[in-house]
Amino acid sequence: EGESERSKIVKTANLVRWGALAAFASGALWIAGGILHLAYPQDPPGTLGYFLNYLGTAVFSAAYLGMLGGLAGLHARQMDSYGGLGRAGFLLAFVGAALAFVGQATSGVFPQNGTLGWLFSDPGFGFQAGVLLTSLGLLLMGIATTRTGVLPRWCGFGLIALVIFLTLGAYGGFVVAGLIWLALGYALGAEPQAIPPKRATPATPG
Repeated sequence: EGESERSKIVKTANLVRWGALAAFASGALWIAGGILHLAYPQDPPGTLGYFLNYLGTAVFSAAYLGMLGGLAGLHARQMDSYGGLGRAGFLLAFVGAALAFVGQATSGVFPQNGTLGWLFSDPGFGFQAGVLLTSLGLLLMGIATTRTGVLPRWCGFGLIALVIFLTLGAYGGFVVAGLIWLALGYALGAEPQAIPPKRATPATPG
């Protein structure tokens, strides 16, 4: 039983570590996408506009993908402590971010598909549902994080602030959201989970 518990802790610690890396990646991508959006709020005509449109779609798709990993790491670090509110928030935010990721990726891969465009383009029905679920989930997860105390309280406030800055993305909010994800990644990486030492196997008498 003790070895099984240790194995579970090791798996959780690995998930947290990978979640921290994903949060760092997501943060860098949100910043890059935000700067690109500020530099080119409207796609320029011609080949450059075509290229920038696909580049922006790829960057934001990858940012949402990294966000999924960051959310998983935050959840793994707190799942035994932050109760039903945190678990519900994680589930909503994860499903919402997954829908937003599919929406971003689909709009780039199948730009001329009318059905997929209605469902997933920005702003398609599925994409809007994803953004709404993500916002609600981040809010609940942020409240639970501030109450639990497993991570610094500012992490919870950061999750709540993400709702605001992602909404204001076109006005520099994406850059601020990226900085928040970088900070969350740092907090995850700086709060390692204690792993109990492996039990020594008793010597067999000769």
